Amino acid sequence: MAVSSRLASRKRIGVIGDSHSLFCFCEVAEASIFWRGPISMHRVGRDGLLSVLPPKCRLSDYDALVIVFGEIDCRAHVPSIATRKGLSLDAVIEDLAVRYVAAIAAVRGGFSGPIAICCVIPPAGATLPLEPGEDMAVAVRGQVYIRRLLNARLRALGGAAGLLFVDFYDAYATATGELQPSLSDGALHVSPKQTQAIVTATAATLGLALTHKPIDRDVFLIPVGNYWRRRRQLVDVWFKAQLKRMTGRA
Repeated sequence: MAVSSRLASRKRIGVIGDSHSLFCFCEVAEASIFWRGPISMHRVGRDGLLSVLPPKCRLSDYDALVIVFGEIDCRAHVPSIATRKGLSLDAVIEDLAVRYVAAIAAVRGGFSGPIAICCVIPPAGATLPLEPGEDMAVAVRGQVYIRRLLNARLRALGGAAGLLFVDFYDAYATATGELQPSLSDGALHVSPKQTQAIVTATAATLGLALTHKPIDRDVFLIPVGNYWRRRRQLVDVWFKAQLKRMTGRA
């Protein structure tokens, strides 16, 4: 896909996704991040990409888009759906990927710049939900399989639909395919201060000269579209609940 001279000069990227959009792209100086909360790839595929955008987010304001969903689906939904419906993991992943790619491709008519699907990152073993008696190593292998297959299908289906694919999975994976602890936030995200490989991969995929700008504050203090207001509201509710619990007063 050719990159226009206007794109090369402006370099404004809209990043839309779940919490991984913030943790993975917070050090891209040219990126505007719209963290949409714990929204799944399934929901985007069902309701469309436009359904999860904040009211004041206009795609036409950006020269390129990066869409970041799917980690929640892999960790929490794909295995349980396969079990509940008696389907193979491959079948569930294929259905998810087809619907998700179609939802993203549907906005191409109103957006002239490149649109990239972001890979789902490696799994963090300690965060995986385990069935009673399930071995952690087995769960990790299952998650690695799910994520690698989903990424492969997103790349193939997205490419056929004219979408790009930002892939940095291997840069953050151990030899067994799980998230490197030294490159994580200690939970299930890439460390927001270990994103050079993501900046490099995104620049190469979009054909843009992007700037790696190390963050100088807590990642949760970075404004992220209008979800910032919602997060503040949630924090206020939590603090009020704690105050009431400790003092008996609202």
